[in-house]
Amino acid sequence: MITVETFDDVGDPSCPGAACSLREAIAVAENGDTIALLAGTYTLTEQIVIDKPLSVVGAGTDETVIRPDSNGHRHFTIDAPGGTVRLEGFRLTNGGGDGLIGGGGSLRLTGSSNIELANLAFTDNSTPP
Repeated sequence: MITVETFDDVGDPSCPGAACSLREAIAVAENGDTIALLAGTYTLTEQIVIDKPLSVVGAGTDETVIRPDSNGHRHFTIDAPGGTVRLEGFRLTNGGGDGLIGGGGSLRLTGSSNIELANLAFTDNSTPP
């Protein structure tokens, strides 16, 4: 298990071993890993691509929130062929798709990805027509 220990969206190659961001934890995770999110608000500077089967588990929809910065992009593109990505226990808010490549104000699924969603809340997400 990899625990995300910072709410900032940074790319520090020392993760794990130092405070991991959500982006870093997903980058260093191996197939089947679980990424644990502490309670708090995570602000993303750009969407995160999940390209391997893993689980991202928060502390609950009232406790763990993921939102974009002022650019209003989507939260995740999921492209994990042959595997399952599980998202559980957090709120995705204020996401916005670009309307050009498959929409998805919060999540975009590509390829043959399987996704499991459990105890998630989606609030104020949108994508242009």
